[in-house]
Amino acid sequence: MINRKKLLRQLSSTLLPPFAALLMKIIYLTTKKVYHYKGELPDKPLIFLFWHNDILMEPLQYLHFRKNPNIKLLISDHYDGQLIAKAMKYYKFGNIAGSSNSNPTKVLIQAMKFIKSGGDIGLTPDGPRGPRYSISKGTIIIAQKTDTPVVIFNSRASRYRAVKSWDKFVIPKLFGRVDYYASAPIYLSDLSYEEAEKKVKDAMMVHAYD
Repeated sequence: MINRKKLLRQLSSTLLPPFAALLMKIIYLTTKKVYHYKGELPDKPLIFLFWHNDILMEPLQYLHFRKNPNIKLLISDHYDGQLIAKAMKYYKFGNIAGSSNSNPTKVLIQAMKFIKSGGDIGLTPDGPRGPRYSISKGTIIIAQKTDTPVVIFNSRASRYRAVKSWDKFVIPKLFGRVDYYASAPIYLSDLSYEEAEKKVKDAMMVHAYD
């Protein structure tokens, strides 16, 4: 007897990642893009931070700055997270599977090793399960232990649909306008944990969706 749930998961695992990757490209190509960061980001390892509800468009903002991507995303090892990881492979993004609740030490060590090898790290401080707009401890630990600056990414669509999920996931509508915001590199090494957390949270909330 065919396990219906298992079959649906297999189909989703095969069909959803290429669909998501294609949707990202279609939205990107059909919207007016306005970038609010002038100049270039440093040609050295950086930690890119963006909210979980904004994950759909931020990989393409990264590619605006990095023409030859060398990045790994910290993504949940749960089913939904791995769907995202598969979609990101179409843009040559690697991933480190895990979360603050699953193998946290292993994830942090892998992330720090990748930074030291010359790569960038991308992560959502409030992922994978929230609370919405919270900052995970791992975010600050990675930045301070490796003395790597963080860059805050936000995008704001003029027209969008917010999914009824814990993070109010945003899907920009076609033929609108999307404003992309990137902060200057922010160094956290000389700050206490509490100071660093506040600095990151404040910077990320400036252009966050309501």
